[in-house]
Amino acid sequence: MLKSYSKAVEYFENGVVVYPTDTVYGIGCVFDNDSSVKRIYDLKNRDHSKALPLLISDISQLRMLTDDVSESARKLMDVFWPGALTLVFNHNGHVSDLITAGKPTVAVRMPDNPDLRAVIDKLGKPIIGTSANLSGEPSITSYRDAAKRFAGTADMVINGKCHDNIPSTIVDVTDECPVIIRRGSITEDEIEKVINERACKMKIAIGSDHRGSTLRNSLIDHLVSLKCEVIDCGTSADHPVDYPVIARDVAERVQNGSVDYGILICGTGLGMSIASNKFKGIRAALCNSTFMAERARLHNNANILCLGAEFDVDQNAIVDVFIKQEYEGGRHQKRLDMIASFEK
Repeated sequence: MLKSYSKAVEYFENGVVVYPTDTVYGIGCVFDNDSSVKRIYDLKNRDHSKALPLLISDISQLRMLTDDVSESARKLMDVFWPGALTLVFNHNGHVSDLITAGKPTVAVRMPDNPDLRAVIDKLGKPIIGTSANLSGEPSITSYRDAAKRFAGTADMVINGKCHDNIPSTIVDVTDECPVIIRRGSITEDEIEKVINERACKMKIAIGSDHRGSTLRNSLIDHLVSLKCEVIDCGTSADHPVDYPVIARDVAERVQNGSVDYGILICGTGLGMSIASNKFKGIRAALCNSTFMAERARLHNNANILCLGAEFDVDQNAIVDVFIKQEYEGGRHQKRLDMIASFEK
């Protein structure tokens, strides 16, 4: 078993290599060798519905993968590349469906490991940069553990050190509003500082009954500070109102695509969630924690956030997670399609 970078180019080109990065151990091959890519899925026991990230040695290799690099992405690359930041781009069609899992995006990073970048440079093309572990198990950060897991199955395990021992931060830059997909060693504050606040141009309709009006007004200010365009659907009344009317207004805007998301508020959030879910295509989720907001988007692709004004929780944080979290798709889409089939 070879243990150095001296012959790594040959093995990356024709086989599968386990190697140290600046963050954790990775397992990879050149990105255009389909048979080796399939082996990586098998060795990791990874679901083929999950895409594989790529590593590049310099910006010129990024042109092989995407034609769509936003201003925010450029700012982040200038500061954090090479380093522990993975960026998700719209790909240009030159990346295999094996790698993208049929999705329109590709995740890319430039590692802060000169030896690894030199190998990628000699290859003249990106390599697979997924973590060297079995799916669902912790990341591997030492040569000993990497060799124990993959000696005899991978073609080469390189001896080296991982300095950060923390997976990279993943940021979706397919839109002008960058979205953190996974937190890592680079913090949200560091990212926001670089892009000069969140350049979010999301359009959101928000409505409440009289019990939720104070919270609604506060959230409008918060959303505006995030540079969202806000449609205020009321109510301005200080007496009881028929909340289904407000729910219908917001739901219809989400339904016809004139806004990206809706937010509905009443005392508990229950009435608003029940009313808005009567509309075809609406997936309204009542959330009283950031965890629920994350899962509502990640697993259910929720498009309306329902809040209870009487909950003593950080409502701003719940909203932030909801509007930033990307839908995971994959196995969840089958279930959403099933739910949609129930709609009359």
